Amino acid sequence: MGHRGDAMRWCAGYCAGVTPLPETRRALAHARRTLDKLAALENSVQEYRDHIGWVLDRLDNVWRSINDEPRGQRPDAFVQWWSQQRTATREAIRKLRNAEVKKNLPQTGAVSRARSPDRIRIHDDGRITLIREDDREVGPGADGALHTTAMVYETRWTFEGIPEFEGQTAREALESVYTQLTDDVVPTAERLLGP
Repeated sequence: MGHRGDAMRWCAGYCAGVTPLPETRRALAHARRTLDKLAALENSVQEYRDHIGWVLDRLDNVWRSINDEPRGQRPDAFVQWWSQQRTATREAIRKLRNAEVKKNLPQTGAVSRARSPDRIRIHDDGRITLIREDDREVGPGADGALHTTAMVYETRWTFEGIPEFEGQTAREALESVYTQLTDDVVPTAERLLGP
């Protein structure tokens, strides 16, 4: 009976695809969902800014879960490996998270590209008008501004002042971090904590 119980515990942890770090796996799944939602918000500046801190927190939470979950049952190999996990990437995510969540300081910049079927006409007297697709010429509205039918079709987000992510879009950087967690960090922690 004792053997069967040990086998059942082992099987529950490994045979059925469950891990020695179930909370960490849940944190990783939550990070994936927040990343997916963020991708859908890229063309909405306010919604993106409202959500980016949550994504950073969920990625950082995977590392926090790995740190907290196995307390009191850490083999020496895990302890040695974990002591080396204060990487530049992990610190960059933590720094971004703390700025966005704790200090409410945006760390992202956005460049949006737009296109319009309207053409711009600059008159000799300096006035500017728009020529619509139907060749109608329109001037400024009552508020003095030209109103185009421009549509934003792409917004490129980047992290500002974070050398670890230079040259990458925010999505590329965050996906790279998620891949590192999924393919390397979490499986290594599980292997080192396993039987």
